[in-house]
This record gives sequence, C-alpha cells and structure tokens, in this order.
Amino acid sequence: MSASLLFLAPFLAVAGLLFGCWSWISPLYMESILPAVNALFTVVALPVQLELHETALVFAYERSAGSMLRLQMHSYEAVYFNIIPAVALLATVSHKRIAWRLGWIGLAVLLLFGTHVASFFVSAHIALWDYVHSLAPTRFRGDLIVGLGAWFPTEQYALYSSALAQWNIWGRYAFVLGIWFFALRQEIVLWARDMADKQVAFPTEKLYHWRHKSLKKQESVPNNIKVKRAV
Repeated sequence: MSASLLFLAPFLAVAGLLFGCWSWISPLYMESILPAVNALFTVVALPVQLELHETALVFAYERSAGSMLRLQMHSYEAVYFNIIPAVALLATVSHKRIAWRLGWIGLAVLLLFGTHVASFFVSAHIALWDYVHSLAPTRFRGDLIVGLGAWFPTEQYALYSSALAQWNIWGRYAFVLGIWFFALRQEIVLWARDMADKQVAFPTEKLYHWRHKSLKKQESVPNNIKVKRAV
C-alpha cells in the first residue's frame, strides 16, 4: 500500500499542476497542432481548413463557386486532454533519471501529437456529414450532398465514425497507458514474474499439505468399525 501511495501522490500533484495551467497550455498546443492538420488537408487536396478564432475552433469547408461553410467544433480540447495523464505518469517514475523521464515525455507527446492530428482530420469528415444529415430535405441540402460526395465519400464517413467512436471510448487513454507500460516494460515483467511466483508457489504448497493430510485421513480406520482379531 505504501508503494502505491508513493506513486499516487506525485502523480496527482503533477496532474493537478498541469490541470491548473491548462488555460495556458491548451491555446499554445492548439496553435502548434493547427498548421499540421491544415498541412495534412492540403497534402490530400481536401477543401477544408481549421480556423481558430480566439477560443472557437471552426471547420471551414470551401464549396464550389468560392462559397464557404463554417462549422464550429465544441469541446475540442478533449481531443488532446490525454497529454496531462501521459506527462504525469512518466514524470513521476521516481527510480529513473531526469533525462530518461524527459526523453520519454518528449516521445509520448510526439506520438500523441500524431493521434491528435489524425483525430482532427477524421473529425472534419464526420462533422460535415453530420451537419448534412441534420438538415431538412431542401435544395441546399441536395447541393451539399453532391459537393461532399466528390471529396468525402460516404464509405469513409461510416468508417471514420466507427473508428473515432472506439478511439474516444477507450483508445485515447489506453494509448497513454500503452506508452507507459512500454517505457517500463522491463520493470513490469520482473514485477509480474515475482508476483506470479509468490501467488502460485504459496497456494501450491498449501494445496500439497492439504492433500497430504486428506490422504492420511482416508488411510486411518474409522472409530465406529470394530476390527476382528485373527484366531
């Protein structure tokens, strides 16, 4: 229990500090991720760009004839909120050197950065089709469907919706734990082997003694049976 508390207390302290500074961290991180997402849209030649207007994040979709459709994304900070537990987990590994911790924190942030870019890229496909599906059947809706179909096939919408839903449910934070487990894989393997030896060897020894006693009881003569003496 004491070892768990020694790990939990620093983890909560670092996570609490990062959470308290989130109002400064989030805008800086968003400004760094925005060019990467827009560059990806440009590389794949999609008429979509992310725009940040103070705290409002907007998907700007350029329709034909130069008209623009802008959709605001709500609660977008949840996409990269897993940075806090990732940094806290790696920063509180007490038996490792500072250089090791900083190196793994940098690698973790870089890997998470890639998942965040992918999440915003996929979210653009989903947001545009979700908006179309929410419209009443009008000519405007029909024109949007025709325009989107050329750039964003409906098959991709179904695939991206399913993948992003699973990612949001468990993948976002399971990926953080995966990085942490991989960073400490040697220690975890040694700990698991030690625990397995303790958990398996001790019950096996008790089972042997219990079985040995039960065999002795079976060999003993019951008290209610009289044994006749040979004449």
